[in-house]
Amino acid sequence: MDAVDFYLFFENCRCTHRFTPIFEKQRGINGCALRRYGVTGSGLNIEAKPELILIYRTVEEARLQGRQIVSPDGKWDSIRLLLKDDKMGFSFHITTIYEGMECALHYQNHLESVYCISGEGEVENCADGAVYSIKPGSIYVLDKNDKHILRAHKELLLACVFNPPLIGKEVHNKDGAYELIAETID
Repeated sequence: MDAVDFYLFFENCRCTHRFTPIFEKQRGINGCALRRYGVTGSGLNIEAKPELILIYRTVEEARLQGRQIVSPDGKWDSIRLLLKDDKMGFSFHITTIYEGMECALHYQNHLESVYCISGEGEVENCADGAVYSIKPGSIYVLDKNDKHILRAHKELLLACVFNPPLIGKEVHNKDGAYELIAETID
């Protein structure tokens, strides 16, 4: 098969993608994913299972796919945009801590970094009692499985990265940690 370039156009999609013949653009709910198909000696093998070469997911798509997890105690919700099955080596979540909530956490099995998108709050390091202000543009990193208390003075919208990645439907156990085994999201 020649490596001749071509363009794919899809109804209601404002972008044009340039691919070699082994690529196809597939439209998702609010976006596109690029998938690579196998090539046989006689040409494109559309029967082959496509290999995902780009992950694209919106917050709304994640909600519709059941990736929004709400804590049993009603203190937070987390939209799991990337999980272990995405094979990135980390998970990425958009988490909301509701105004007035306080969460005692101790991620014994995970390291976490947290970037504040909006809201106001504070994180207290339980080891030394130090309290750090959380506001838009700030980040805190729990690089020693730090026991901490998170307080939301105003609703906090946070971007969180976990290593190792979460699996799917984890919620905090009695110690404020995520277990390493959990139910996946279909």
